[in-house]
This record gives sequence, C-alpha cells and structure tokens, in this order.
Amino acid sequence: MTAFDRLNAEESDNTNKKLHAGIFDCKCSENEPIEPRNKLGVETRDISILHKLSKRYLGDSDSFSILQEMVEAAIAITRADKGNIQILDSPTGKLRLAAQKGFSLRFLKFFELADAGKAAICGAAIKRMERVVVEDITCSPGLFESEALDVLLDEGVRAIQSTPLVSLSGKLLGVISTYFSQAHFPDERELMLVDILARQAADIIERQQAEEKLRQSEQCPRLRLENILSPDREMANLEFAEIIDIQAIQSLMEDFHKLTHMTVGLNDLKGNVLVGVGWQDICTKFHRVHPETCKHCIENDIELSTVTPPGEFKLHKCKNNMWSVATPVMVGGKQVGSILSGQFFFEDEHLNYEFYRAQARKYGFNEEEYMAALEKVPRLSREAVDTGMAFLMAFANMVSQLSYSNIKLSQLLNERDALVDALRESEERFRWVIENSLDVAYRRNLQTDHYDFMSPVIKQLTGFSAREISETNISEIFDRIHPEDRQLVIEKLTQASDSGFGTIEYRFRCKDGKYVWFADHFRVTKDQSKKPLFIVGIVRDITKRKLAELELVESEKRFRTLAENSPDVITRFDKQNRHMYANPAAAKAYSLSQARIIGKTHSELGMDPVLVSLWEECHQKVFATGKPETMEFQYISPQGKEYYFNTRIVPEFTNGKVCSILAISRDIKDKKEAEARLKDTLDNLEELVKARTAELEKTYKSLEESERGLAEAQKMANIGSWYWDFLTSEINWSEEMYRIFGLDPQKSALPYNQYLDYVHPDDRDYVDNAYKEAINGNPLDIDHRIVLDNGEVRTIHVRAEVIFNEENLPVRARGIVQDITERKKAEEKIKTLANAVESSNDAIITTSLEGVVTSWNKGAEQIYGYSAEEILGKNISVIEPPELKGEVGQLIEKIKNNDKVQYYETLQLKKDGTPINVSVSLSQIFNSSGDFVAVSAISRDVTERKKAEKILAKIEETRKKEIHHRIKNNLQVISSLLDLQAEKFFDNDVLEAFRESQDRIFSMSLIHEELYRGEGTDTLDFSAYLQKLAENLFQTYSLRSKNLNLLMDLEENAFFNMDIAVPLGIIVNELVSNSLKHAFTEEEKGEIRIKLCREEKNNEIQESCFSLTISDNGKGIPENLEFERLDSLGLQLVSTLVDQLDGKIEIKRDQGTEFRITFNLIEKSDVL
Repeated sequence: MTAFDRLNAEESDNTNKKLHAGIFDCKCSENEPIEPRNKLGVETRDISILHKLSKRYLGDSDSFSILQEMVEAAIAITRADKGNIQILDSPTGKLRLAAQKGFSLRFLKFFELADAGKAAICGAAIKRMERVVVEDITCSPGLFESEALDVLLDEGVRAIQSTPLVSLSGKLLGVISTYFSQAHFPDERELMLVDILARQAADIIERQQAEEKLRQSEQCPRLRLENILSPDREMANLEFAEIIDIQAIQSLMEDFHKLTHMTVGLNDLKGNVLVGVGWQDICTKFHRVHPETCKHCIENDIELSTVTPPGEFKLHKCKNNMWSVATPVMVGGKQVGSILSGQFFFEDEHLNYEFYRAQARKYGFNEEEYMAALEKVPRLSREAVDTGMAFLMAFANMVSQLSYSNIKLSQLLNERDALVDALRESEERFRWVIENSLDVAYRRNLQTDHYDFMSPVIKQLTGFSAREISETNISEIFDRIHPEDRQLVIEKLTQASDSGFGTIEYRFRCKDGKYVWFADHFRVTKDQSKKPLFIVGIVRDITKRKLAELELVESEKRFRTLAENSPDVITRFDKQNRHMYANPAAAKAYSLSQARIIGKTHSELGMDPVLVSLWEECHQKVFATGKPETMEFQYISPQGKEYYFNTRIVPEFTNGKVCSILAISRDIKDKKEAEARLKDTLDNLEELVKARTAELEKTYKSLEESERGLAEAQKMANIGSWYWDFLTSEINWSEEMYRIFGLDPQKSALPYNQYLDYVHPDDRDYVDNAYKEAINGNPLDIDHRIVLDNGEVRTIHVRAEVIFNEENLPVRARGIVQDITERKKAEEKIKTLANAVESSNDAIITTSLEGVVTSWNKGAEQIYGYSAEEILGKNISVIEPPELKGEVGQLIEKIKNNDKVQYYETLQLKKDGTPINVSVSLSQIFNSSGDFVAVSAISRDVTERKKAEKILAKIEETRKKEIHHRIKNNLQVISSLLDLQAEKFFDNDVLEAFRESQDRIFSMSLIHEELYRGEGTDTLDFSAYLQKLAENLFQTYSLRSKNLNLLMDLEENAFFNMDIAVPLGIIVNELVSNSLKHAFTEEEKGEIRIKLCREEKNNEIQESCFSLTISDNGKGIPENLEFERLDSLGLQLVSTLVDQLDGKIEIKRDQGTEFRITFNLIEKSDVL
C-alpha cells in the first residue's frame, strides 16, 4: 500500500460506521415504483453509497467488512431482499460464500461451498462470464425439480441476478448476487451500478489474494537463517541429489580416500548411491553379486540408515563378517541421506581364514579369487576410523547447510520478483480507481502550501486540470471559495489542525464562473512533534443535493402558506399519533394554540375516546398500507360548536417508507344537514330515492362497520335499539331487540299494539301510559316485565325519547331496551340476603383488616347494645374486656394467615360494661379482583348457655360423688359380710382367703373414697392413693411387718381414671401382700419398695407412659418356678390385670423379687 493509500485509509475510518448504518436506511421496498419527483433523490442516494464504498475501498484493509457492505449496497441499489458474494476457488471449481445478508442457517449450509459447474444461476454467470438474471425461478429450466429450488423457495426467493467478478487482468474471481421475494427484473441503471460494485469487489478480492502472497513472502526473509538450519515441511519433497554438487563431492571423496584408504559412499534414503570411492572387489565382485550375500549387504545398509543423531556415527558388522560405519546427512532437521564407509577390518582383530574359505564354498565363489580379494580389504586402526568419521561428520554438516542455503536463497529471489510485480500491478489498479472515481481525492502539502496530488476528475467538476490546481497557490484557491463560505472554511481548517480531521460544505467558483457545492472530508497528518504536514481529503460535488434541499425548503414554505390560510383543518402526525403540525383552523377547532397542540395525541388533547379510536385505526391503516384513507365523524369543540368533518388521510414518504401522515379535515355539517332535510322531504319519491341512494352509497358503506360494531356492543350489554317513524309507521329493530323478545330477526318488527301484547298483563296499563306521556314530551325511563312466546317472563329496562318538528309535533321516536332479568334476580338475592342478615339474632359484623367496623346488623345492636351509628368507623376492640385486650386483633391476624376461627368462645363487653360470653366465627371477604380486603364476624351470645353448663356441671359433680359414696359403702358392707362369714370358720387357709378378699375390696373402696372426697373430677391422684393403700396393708400385717421398712418413690401429678386406677390398685394390693406374707420371716428385717414414675425415651419424658415397680429384698421366688404357671390366685390376677391394661410385666429374682409393670394412659371402654 502506498503512502497516499494509507492517508486515504485514515480518512475512511471516520466514515466506516456511517456507511454501514446508512445503506439500508435508503432501501426502497421490493416493487414500489419510483416516482419522477423522487428519481433524483434515488440517484443521489445510490451515488452516495458508491462514494462511501470508494473511500472504504481505497484505504480499509478489512476486506471482509468492505465485501459485506458491498452486498448491502447491492441489495439497496437493486431494491432486493437478500444478497451475497461468492469467491471462486479455481483449483477445485467451488464457490465459497465470502459475505451475505438476510439468509437463514439452512441456506448458508447448503450454499457454503457450491460447485460452480452444477450451480444453475451462479454457475451460468461464471461459465459465460456475463450477468444472468432470472425473473422468476419457478420458470427456470435449470432449477426444475432441484433441491436448490426448494431451498430458495423456502427462503422466500422468487427472482435472482448474478454478476461475475472479473479483474482488470481478465481473471474470473467469483459472483455478486441479489435475491428478490417477488418476480422482478432490475432496471438498466441499477444493473450499471451493480457492474461498478462488481469491479470494485473483484479488485478487492484480487488485492486480498496478492496481499496474502506478499504476507507469506515477507515471512521468508525474516526466517531465512532459521530455515537454513531448520527448514519447513516442504523439504520433505526435496531429493538429496537436487541439493548437492555430486561431481565436486566425488572429486573431494577421491582425495579423502587417497589420504585415509577408507571407502566412502554417499547414499540417499531410497538406497541410490550418489558418490562412491574405494569399494573393493570383495564387495563389487562377490558380496553384491550373490543374492543371499547381497541381501546381507542391503540389511546392513538399512541398519546403518536407522535413526542416528546428527554429529554421531554408527559402527556395524554385517552378516558377511565385515565392518561398516555411517553418519546421517540432515537438512532442516530431517535425514536426506547417509555418508558411509565399509568393507574393512580393524588392525587389531584376528581373521579366521578357514571361516572365509568356508563362506566362499558356501556361496559358490572361486575360493582362491575370493581369498585374494579378502587380502586386499583395508586394515584400519580404530584411531584412523574415528578420525576419518570425524571428518565425514563435519563434511555432512557442511553439505547440509550450504546446499539448503543455496536452494532457499534461489526460492526467495524468485518469490521476491513475482511479488514485486504483483505489488506494482496492485498499486496501478488502486491508482486507476482513484483517478476514475466520481469523487476528487487530493493531498495538500502544508510545507509548500500546494497540492501535490489531485484526482483527474477535478477537471470534470471545476474545469481546472489537476496540474492547474497543483500549480495554483492556496490563496488563489481560497479566492474561488464563495465569500459567504470563506470564513467558515478558515474556521474549520483551524479546528482540524487540533482535532486532526474535519468536514466542510462550501461553494466553489469553477473556471466558467459558475459556483458548485462541494462537500470536503479531510484529515490532517502530523509528524512526531505534532507539526501538521499534509491535508488529505475527498471532495464530492453536492450541487444537486443542495438544489434539491432548496427546492424542498421552498416547497415547504408554499405548503405552509397554503395550510396557514386554509379554512380546512390541516394536521400532520408521526407514527406515535402525535401532532407534528396543526394549522390555525385546527387550533380554532381544538380551542387551543398551535404550540399546545404540537407533540400531543388526540387523547392527550381530551378528544372523545370513540373518536380517538377512529383516528388511530385510520392512522394504523395508512402507515401499514401506504394508501390514503377517508373518514367522516361528528365533533363538538370545547366551546360547544358542532362540526361534521370529512377527513382525508394521506401518507408522506421518506426513502420509500411512510414516515408521517397528513390529514385534511373539511367541515361538511351544512352539507349533511341539507342531505337530512332533503331525505325527509323527498323520502316518498322513488326516482329521487334512487339518485340519493347512489350519492350516499359510500356513506352507507362507511357506516356498515360502525353498525356491526354497535350490534356487537349491544349483544354484549344485552341492549337492543329501536326506531319508530310516526309519519311512515316504519319501525326498525336491532338484532338484539329480536333476541330479547325471542323473535326471528328475519321477520318485521312488532307494531306498538303487538308490542303491548308481549307486556306482562299486570304491567300493561303502566307501560301504555308511560309511552303516552312520552309523546306529550315527558321522558320515558321505566322497567317492566314481558312474557315470551314460550311463557318465560323476563324484565326489561326501556329508555326512549320522542323527536318533535318545528311545529312541536311528534314525528319519530327512538330508544333502547336492556334485558335486566339477571340483574333483577341478583338484586332479589341480595335483598333476601340483606333481610336475613338484618333479621338474624346473631351479631353479623364486617371490619376492615385493621379492625375498623364497616357494617353492624340489628343482632349486633341487641347483643352489644351499640347502634350502627355509634359503632361504625370505630375499632372493634371497644368490645374487649381489659384482661383480653388485643384478642380480636390476634384473631384477625389468624384469618390473614388463612387459619380457621370457628365457634371461638371468649368474653366480651356490652356498651354498659356488662361482660357476656360469646361464640365467634371469622371469615375472609374478597373483592371482585380476588383480593382479601375485609373480615366478616358472626358472634352469638352464649351467656345463658354458659350459666346452664355451670349448673349442670355442679349437678353432675354431686351425682358422681353420691355414686362413689354409695359404691364405697356397698364395698364396706361386703367387707363386713366377709368378716361375719369368717367367724364361722377356723381353718387358717380359709381365714386367709377371706382376709385377702377384704384387702382387695379395700383397695377398690379406697379409690371411691378418694374420688368422693375430691373436687368432682373423674381422675384420681394415684400417688396419694398408693401411700394410703400401702400403709393400710402394713397395718393389716402388723405382726409380720414390724421389722420391715416401706420405701416409696412416687411421681407427682400422676392422675389416673378409674379404668387405670382400679386394676393398678388391685395389682399393688396383691404384690405387696405377697411380699408381707411370704418374703420374710417374722423376726427377719427387710424392706419393701414401691416406685411410680414416667418413662423416658430418647432422653425425653413420656407424659402418658408410666412404670410401676414393687420389690423386696426377701428370699424371692425360686428360679425354677415360672410366673405364668404359678398356682397363686393373686399372681394370676396380677397377670390378667396387666393384660387388661395392655401393659408389660417383668420379674427380677436376684436379691429378692422385683415386679416392674409398664403401661400407657389410654382409656379402654371395655375395661370393667
């Protein structure tokens, strides 16, 4: 790239992003025709695109981004939808996608590498080297029933143009194609511009390929020395014979053999002998002749050629029993051959001649001749071999370096010459582009204050040649700048000296004296000391654009003059429905100033929502279709003035897109009123009706949609409308009217008399009178019932007005009918519910979430004493007693958390401070949106019930005590009877049985005595009971227990019901009695222990699980007696009672006897 190219590249960097953003803003729609007045703008736009691309093309090194923008430019210029550039790979014939816009992933995968020979359209352009345009791909024979056609159709493509990319040298480089969604053929101007893009794209691709070759060649000099020692992979293709001078080496090796007597050979990796000196007859006449011994020689060569590090040698004795030695020849790190010496013996080794004679006989050699040849084999000292090989290794290294260096140097020189030619050709092409561009490229030398470069195209623009401009000093150039623009140019140049770049638009006087407009984009280059050196820039002729802008300004002025003085309302809107312009007539209609209207929508200006919807619907249609719309509507200004506007809305285009809309509204109120009067007057004249029908046909069509919308609205609201012309007796009903009355819409509307037949008999006179009053001028707004043909009774709401003429005579009536049957039913339900609430004896209260009372029924007044007027608006906490303050709030919080509060009994206060017992239930109240907004409370006074419950509880307590007392007395009577009966017997066993029975009776009697003395509960303090029971047993067995101690460890608060207490009491009685009777002798000391406690599980006390332990330290129960098989009635009774309790019993017999019983406090209905 030349210095001038680089300067232009810096300039193009500033416009790079602007180009990408601007290309598609200018794209016209696919089939939109170009109007003559827009043709200049389109051409200006396309030239602007090419100009920007030229600047990128001159300086930008990013070939991919330039090609991408060229694709986008081609799409914009040809008004296409998609596009791409494909580069031809000549060796393979494949077309590779280099840039694209608008395609799906499927398309890109399918055409990523296309075969140029098989591609129907692109391939045809490549083959012919000329453009191919297919107006409709579905009619193209080359694509018929092909997969490519399916892919294109799926992509939405219908037409394609493909232009080949051909360089100046005639080399075919690829194609640039654009794709259209509809059948289309670009015009001649568009195709001409595509040709320009194609030439630029071809130059860029060729430049890119040349730069790639240059880049590769630039790497060679930098790595030349390194490559000599470590060449690249291409050396694998070099032959050893190609990189050495065989004759020179042959001569050198012959001299080496004369000095050392060592045989020398130079072999390549294929086994070819390139140099050979001193090889003996034993090798050439014998070993290399016989197949088997020759095989041994080859195996020896292979062994010696195996990998040996450079700078070392390998010594090997072959199967023919002779020594050989070799060192590798390396080039670029790879072995290309070997230097070897062989067929010798060492001086210090002893030869077995008989062995060699036998070897001669074995292979059929002449024994005498073979032995004579053996004698000629050199005998070398080991030092001589080492010295000779040292020389050969050094020689191998020298051969590697010098030979490869010569080849690389030759290649570098050839490549340099080719690349210099390519670079020179590329620079010539770039200069051709600059000199043939429509824009002027220049460089101004700030040291000489002259232009040292100027594009030849300057003569076309100014009449001055590039040479004339270059020879003119800057002051003379400035004199040709328009006086009004001269100061601006000076200021911009001054600013650019600091910023480094600038853009100026100014007028320049040409050679013929006429002025042209120039747009000058330039950059200031400086040296390292920040001293300005050059100004480099591109100048474009923008005269046509400036004239178009002036014409646009004049056109705008003319429009504004017409609009400002027009009696019609003229407004302009943007895509957000905001006013961009409003003329004075619009300001008068809105009753606002023009400034207050600008930037506001109809809705923001307070227009009726129905009209706002009508306007916005028309706006959307015009923006979407680009076609004008017309509408008519009534409008009443804020001052009350009535308008009837006919509005025409037309689109305004910028770059082929609707950017705004213009609305012209004309007040046709007088026309509409005249039409209405004409209709009333001439309604019966058939000829005039037909003429009127023709005139109003458009009006009726515009009303159809409104009527349809009205019918839908009436159906949704259950509202029907009707119209009655008194003069013609014509009656019109809407469809909803027929539905309400259950009639067929295809039939005529009901006359008034038949309408009265449908009115409920009880309402008929009332309805008839109401209509008669309406004819006299009174409003009609009533509800009444109707009876349908199927007998169903429905309720309707009727609202109507009568219209009078100038003589105050009724001429017509109109009204609406709404089916309110469901509403009436709902009102009845609400009324019934309200009556139920008011008549309830319970207090039904509603509060807010904060507890403020919002409703209070009669029942609440009776229970609490507050009237609704007194309590509404106060907090419900006024009914809380001091000791329960905050309780209601806590209940409301529970409701908020979705907890249930039902029949909650508490104490509350009446208005006079009297406490009352109430049962309260709370529930949530939701609004129509489902939000929890209030709390409903139902409170019932249960004071009397609580009193009755206390009286009943007292009676129940007295009854239970009486029962316990009677049971205790009866058990005492039984005990006394047993005592009397025992007096008749003298057998100690019988007496003992009587006493045991009395003890058991006592244990039960004691329970009833404790319950009788208690507070009326059904549970017994079992620990206190055990204390008394045990003491009584010790007293009963006083003679035996005088030396015995009673130890008791009893759980506090162990309250059992009778189902538990009675069996446990009997168990304790039996076990303690057994210990007193059998565990000790009369003189023996001992102790009996009773322990009652709650069980533990996982270190936690179990409230309902108990254990009862009764133990003694007496003689115990023998080990051979099983508890279940004991004949003792008492122990059998214990076992039965433990089962009755669903308990467990354990016995320990060490150091006495211990009974441990565990049980749970679970009531059992079947326990006696």
